[in-house]
Amino acid sequence: MVSTRRGWLAWALLPVLLISCTSAPEDDAAPELAPPEPAPTQEPSTPASTVQGGTVVVAVADEPTTLHPWMAAADSSVGMLVRPVLAPLWRVRPDGTSEPWLLAEQPTVREATATEPFAVTYRIRDDAVWSDGEAIDGRDVLFTLETCLRDAPHDDCAAVDLSRSTADGKQATVAFERPVGEWTRILQSLPVLPEHRLRGRAPQTAWTRRIDVSSGPFRFASWTPGARLVLERNDRWWGEPPALDRIEFHFAGHDTVAGVVDGAVDVVQMPASPAAVEQAQAEARLRSVVEPGSQWAALDFNLTSPLLGRRALRRALASAINRTTVVNELIRPVDPTTAVLDALPGGPRATEGQTLLYPGYDAARAARELDAAGCAVGDGGVRICGDQPLEIDLVTTSDDWQQAVIADYVRSQLTAVGVVVRRARPPSDPPDRGTSAAPSEPGAAGDDGGRWDLRVTAVGAATGGGRRWHCDDPANTQGFCEPRYDDLVERASTTTDPEQRAALDAQAALLLSSDLPTYPLYEMPTMLVHSRGVRGPALSRLPWGLTWNVDEWARTAD
Repeated sequence: MVSTRRGWLAWALLPVLLISCTSAPEDDAAPELAPPEPAPTQEPSTPASTVQGGTVVVAVADEPTTLHPWMAAADSSVGMLVRPVLAPLWRVRPDGTSEPWLLAEQPTVREATATEPFAVTYRIRDDAVWSDGEAIDGRDVLFTLETCLRDAPHDDCAAVDLSRSTADGKQATVAFERPVGEWTRILQSLPVLPEHRLRGRAPQTAWTRRIDVSSGPFRFASWTPGARLVLERNDRWWGEPPALDRIEFHFAGHDTVAGVVDGAVDVVQMPASPAAVEQAQAEARLRSVVEPGSQWAALDFNLTSPLLGRRALRRALASAINRTTVVNELIRPVDPTTAVLDALPGGPRATEGQTLLYPGYDAARAARELDAAGCAVGDGGVRICGDQPLEIDLVTTSDDWQQAVIADYVRSQLTAVGVVVRRARPPSDPPDRGTSAAPSEPGAAGDDGGRWDLRVTAVGAATGGGRRWHCDDPANTQGFCEPRYDDLVERASTTTDPEQRAALDAQAALLLSSDLPTYPLYEMPTMLVHSRGVRGPALSRLPWGLTWNVDEWARTAD
């Protein structure tokens, strides 16, 4: 249960801006990326008139087992379902800008002194109330942090000193045991919890099937297992009244373009695929948009592997992988704005214009580096390292179409420089056809306890952010351990000066690009489709996902 709770917090701590970095250029032989084009979209030239009232139906891919945010896994749908009901202190827009939400104003910071701890003071809006009429106040802020300390003790909330924190009416002053560099992350996207409703209730059982009070524009109405969850307008909400009367989330497998075409649902967000984009664009009754999502495709190296524990060999293999070809041929037909990027989501951020040390594609250099690493060409063109052929097990973490095709590209490119690639597919994926290479054990795919050397994975908040490369962090499943990196991450976490923290992050990003535990590929595109009879839905890579602006949704005359 601890890993589940930590997953939710990692989700909430996802940085709202990813900074692109410049790496070593791909080889001239690699096809160049064309200038970005507008993402596929179907927006109306003349907006339709808004209709007051009505219901919008949203497709949900997975039905949760609880509505309590602290008990929910990071990759579940709970964030999308809870956002309309439980308000955070800030609302963070998709472009990364934030605005006070429950807050009356931006918090004030008191730097640590010889006698006083580092502290942040939050002031709640005077008109903010729960749907039962109780005021939302400083006690709720402290109770939220208390819950965080109890249920996610290994995350940044651990720095909070509740014994020295105080609540006074609409105000809460939160003291910290030590300075916290990005203190805004702790409560930036987490919902504030009602102390008067949840005090004394076990999180494992509270809000399992209903949320009995609301601070958002909608309130919980009903949940029919296997079918739908219904929210109704919260008449006691302190903000601008929403146009909609109801939102329904349907779990009955309508999370496809066809579900919107058939009228079973009004809105759906899904992974972008060529077939889905083509289908949506062919329907005049639909609006669609494709944008970079909240996860990145990347290649993880297993540093516990006797061969791949050597940095020289990891960099040689990376030099043989043509990321530009992968993006051009696989992703740009779906999202023309996609490009090869080197920033790692949730990881240390490079400074603007910083040159990182990720190797670009150069097959000739890869061959030279393999020779230098002691892996000479043997019989049949296979590389021999010492007295063993250079064989690696390549796995994917899911049967997503992107991961499957990436793995095929990688295998082909590594084979070209003499590497024997044994492909392990997820159990639901069919075995390779027309190849003599036997797949790895079925259970190995996506299983860190199985046999793997190179892993195609989706890197994002749920995979631990920047701490997934920390020596002692549970999210570190690659065996990477570099004390210098840990030191930089720890120092950045306690540095309140933005410039100093940026400098530490830049050093950590440079170290990761040099040691290469992970080779980033591109941001994985996501797709939003909705009927022309709905206005307002917009993609967001933030924890709340699709419903970040649900108070602005409305039916239209279309």
